[in-house]
Amino acid sequence: MKSFAALILFFITSTRLLAAPFAYVTDFQSSLISIIDLATNTAIGYVDNNSFDLTHPVHIKFSPDRTKVYVTVDVANSVYLIDPTSNKVILRVDDTGFPFSAPSGLGFTPDGTKCYVTDETGNNVSIIDVATNKVTGYVTTGAFPFNLPHSLDITDDGLKGYIVNYDGNTVSILDVGSDTVTGYVTTGAFPFSTPTNVKFSDINAYVTNFNSNKVSIINIATDTVTGFVNDVLFPSALPNAVFILSNDQTGLFTNFGSDKVSVFDVPTNRVIQFVTDLSHTFNDPRRLNFTADNKFAYVTNFGNNTVSIVDLSTFSVIGIVNSTQFPFSSPNDIEISETIVPPPPTPFVPGPGTPTNLKAIMRENVFLTQTDLFNIITWSPPADAVPPVEYRIFRDAALTDLAATVLANKTLRFVDHNRKPHSTDLYFIVSVNALGQISTPALIQVSRP
Repeated sequence: MKSFAALILFFITSTRLLAAPFAYVTDFQSSLISIIDLATNTAIGYVDNNSFDLTHPVHIKFSPDRTKVYVTVDVANSVYLIDPTSNKVILRVDDTGFPFSAPSGLGFTPDGTKCYVTDETGNNVSIIDVATNKVTGYVTTGAFPFNLPHSLDITDDGLKGYIVNYDGNTVSILDVGSDTVTGYVTTGAFPFSTPTNVKFSDINAYVTNFNSNKVSIINIATDTVTGFVNDVLFPSALPNAVFILSNDQTGLFTNFGSDKVSVFDVPTNRVIQFVTDLSHTFNDPRRLNFTADNKFAYVTNFGNNTVSIVDLSTFSVIGIVNSTQFPFSSPNDIEISETIVPPPPTPFVPGPGTPTNLKAIMRENVFLTQTDLFNIITWSPPADAVPPVEYRIFRDAALTDLAATVLANKTLRFVDHNRKPHSTDLYFIVSVNALGQISTPALIQVSRP
């Protein structure tokens, strides 16, 4: 008979459907993957392994559409698929014909069709067809072999990838379209030294060098190392993993050797501070990840079985995840369920141009009992490629006293009756486009003798 605690665990991991946001944490010194409810910052259970061997889970990653989760397990030479709706391992990725060998790093193409997996002892990078959960082959290396490929990242446009070779002190350049290595990143005067992790920003990529205590800067356009992140005031110590906030302005990297997390300014490539950690929660910090709104970061502490919570507005630790009931076991990697889906770009619509060729004609109609003085105002469309949809005629510069609206497909003419003699009338005419934007007013003045 199962214990009461086991029954609770089974319920949480097998039947509870979590509302975002939540996170998965790989517990390396176990066969467990922890589940964190980020609304309460509490570990609420473990993923149901479903009898699969998850001894020493390494890295974990959501597919871009957040419907699939892959986890690499080096002892079992396996990659498993987790269903995030049930928090259950549902299958082992089929690697028949192209076996995994100490799989480690994971990287999806932005369209979610392929996932690359670094095979550290096999010196291969496996290619998973995400639709079928099957390995279709290895990346072709040609004259540029891997040497303990450890980590990888793919550009946002899905054209290029970088793969760090821990023992080779190189970074391989992956052509995603052909699944071929086209060369190594040129280092020049800035060599790699046991590169561990790589992450792209908008124009650069950053590589942590574990043994040289440096973070390399790669120009993506030229595949060339241009220098190291300036850490003179806040020195690095065995930098391990680097991450870039979604705004491409700020990056963080963990320091295995000093139990610190560095914060650097991406535009200037300069470390500006360490994350404030007054309670000394960092202990062998390994990996980190951000919430989609860039408000919080979560850092796994391999050395003391905790996950630190960082407030990104102040770059300070505000606590640790409550894992009393479901403790961590050498937490290594962390993945967050939510993601940022960029809105589609807004097409540029030029603002409407100012009406042109304004003219005024003064007329009068004489009746038996009165004389009607009136002004006839005419104008021409603005010299724009995109015509307005209407024109508005105002009597004041603040555009609050609306006299009339004339549709653009009608005669561009406004007649203003009952004008007074010996007076001056001002008219401010604006064009209005389909978005409701208005042009700079065109002014015409009519003075009656």
